[in-house]
Amino acid sequence: MRVFVNRCRRLLPARVGVSAASALLFLCLADSVHALDMEFHTYNGFGPVTQAFRKLALIFSDAGFIGLFFTATALGIVFAAMAFTVKMATGARIVPLVWAMPVLLGVVLYLGLFVPKGNITVYDPVLNRFETIGNIPNGVVATAGILNTIERGLVEIIDTAAVPGSRYQETAGGIGFSTLKAAMNAGPKDGYAKESMARYVKDCVMFEMVRPGTTLAANTMLYATSDFLPELAKANNPAVFTVYYDAANPQGQAMTCQESWSNLFPIYNNANTFADAVKSVCG
Repeated sequence: MRVFVNRCRRLLPARVGVSAASALLFLCLADSVHALDMEFHTYNGFGPVTQAFRKLALIFSDAGFIGLFFTATALGIVFAAMAFTVKMATGARIVPLVWAMPVLLGVVLYLGLFVPKGNITVYDPVLNRFETIGNIPNGVVATAGILNTIERGLVEIIDTAAVPGSRYQETAGGIGFSTLKAAMNAGPKDGYAKESMARYVKDCVMFEMVRPGTTLAANTMLYATSDFLPELAKANNPAVFTVYYDAANPQGQAMTCQESWSNLFPIYNNANTFADAVKSVCG
């Protein structure tokens, strides 16, 4: 108690009235004895959600935020009292202490929603991870928890009504997009090989597709095969040139499509080349 009183004495201005002093002392003595605990479910969003709640807890726990509120409350009481005094001096008909109602209402809201701190447990059923984050204002805990309960109910309803095996809950938070992103970035951990293959497709494959009499078709590449190497090999034309990149020639070296494919095929035909990419997509 003595610590709270001493802190309030330092925050009180030198010439604040009894009402202001009483209000500020009441703020200082407010304690988070009514902690609120709620759950927040997220679907493949565990990292960003927990980070946001941690930052929120740090903001409302900062001594500067608390001191700023005390100062704003004191100034609000002083200016409200001054306005009341001016109106009373002009002879206007006023109700006693009506000036204090907005200030007291703000104090009550702060005491009820932001001073008491609670805990929120973030649970991700997709990643099977959870974490309890404390020191979050009850107002934030209640708002996030109630809205998330509504969201969770809608997700469960859609998941129940969906086609069996669709597992909507696993894609509600965007895990499908994360998988597609990982698949798009899949490839050998060799920047030179990636750049060389991109040039090979641009210079050699595209030329072969429009060449009269070719057996390389886009429909086969998209729908009729799961092994692209035999199809890509059809574009190794010795009369068409492309650019090949490697550690010896990082700026690129001009060579025929046939020569470029002879360098690319051993890289892309090696199963170990895609080991990291497969782990990334499956993870």
